[in-house]
Amino acid sequence: MKNGLLGPLLFSIYVNDLPAVLQKCISHSYVDDTRLQISYKLQNKDIAVAKINEDLRKVYNWCFRNYLLLKPDKSKAYGVWYQTNATKASRYLCWEGLIT
Repeated sequence: MKNGLLGPLLFSIYVNDLPAVLQKCISHSYVDDTRLQISYKLQNKDIAVAKINEDLRKVYNWCFRNYLLLKPDKSKAYGVWYQTNATKASRYLCWEGLIT
C-alpha cells in the first residue's frame, strides 16, 4: 500500500464500531467525518433534539473510551424538513439553522 492510504484505512478500521453505540440516530461516515441523522415530524422537534443529544452523549463516551478527541467548535447541527403547501401541493425545503 502507498503511504497515504494506510492512515485512513487504519482509522476506518479503528472507528468501525461507532455506529453500534447509536440507538436513536443513523450514522453516515466518511474517513474522519461522521454525520448523525434522525427523521422527525416538525411538531416533534423537541423529542428529536433530546434523542440526538442522547446519542451524542454516547458518542462522546465512546470517543473517551477509545482515546479520541471530539472538536465541538467544528461540530454543527441543523434541521431540514419538507413542508407541504396544501393549496399548491408542492414541497418547500426549510432550513432551521442550529438546533438548540
